[in-house]
Amino acid sequence: MKAYYSCLLDSKPKFYKQCFLLVHSLIELANVPPQHIWVHFTNDVDEMILQQLQALKIQLFEIERFGDERYCNKIAQLSNKNLHHADLVVLMDTDMIVTKPFIENVSIDCVNGKIVDLANPDINVLEDIFQKAGIERTLGRVKTDISKEETLKGNFNGGLYIIPKKYMKTVNESWRKWALWLLEKKHLHKAGKGIHVDQVSFCMTLHENKLPIEHLNRKYNMPTHLSFYKDVDPYILHYHDLLTSNGLLPVDPHSSNAYKNTLEKVNSFIHSSYRKFNLES
Repeated sequence: MKAYYSCLLDSKPKFYKQCFLLVHSLIELANVPPQHIWVHFTNDVDEMILQQLQALKIQLFEIERFGDERYCNKIAQLSNKNLHHADLVVLMDTDMIVTKPFIENVSIDCVNGKIVDLANPDINVLEDIFQKAGIERTLGRVKTDISKEETLKGNFNGGLYIIPKKYMKTVNESWRKWALWLLEKKHLHKAGKGIHVDQVSFCMTLHENKLPIEHLNRKYNMPTHLSFYKDVDPYILHYHDLLTSNGLLPVDPHSSNAYKNTLEKVNSFIHSSYRKFNLES
């Protein structure tokens, strides 16, 4: 099975540091071949940053901003036809660190993702959107991961989407369509949740096309920024800018030993990465 790992790099210094950490973790901790890593970037990313990334032997691809030209830019990654040569495409936010190989455990026949941590947006807002869009809620409801409120199945946390090759074209076309529709109608904006346009439009895509989905365990997208008992050994840490003053991940003393051991290993990796790439902590 051939998997490509993809992220979107925007032109802010914090994203530069995040991107280096993500890419380096994929290579060093997850044993991903550099040529299987794609960093998509907007046209205003610093050229020196691109040269440093190129030195890692990864793939670079410039994209045009899309939709709100912020959160929706991630959708533009699927315009890269090169991604269609892989069996699976793993779309990741830059504020993630991969701790070990994980792709062998993922279904190649389903669109994979972890259900949202919290009910964002609220289930009533979601169902109102679906009704106005004329989309049948074919997949039903499910509990969110952390708060255990109800949401729609396929309302994945936007940090990680794993898409099989056979669904790439469908997802690309439908995801774009519904993102633009939401931005035009402003259904999410009236609820103060405009940041979830890309996430909700992805969920709409899954329901509209009745795509098979797999809800992943939180170890594949561990929210380190939320306060709850962390009892698993995570494959992927999603840290949402939550770092200590030294630029490391905070280790929750009330978590399991497996989780704390992984955090200690990752913090050692982060520390060495800061020195290797001359990044500010």
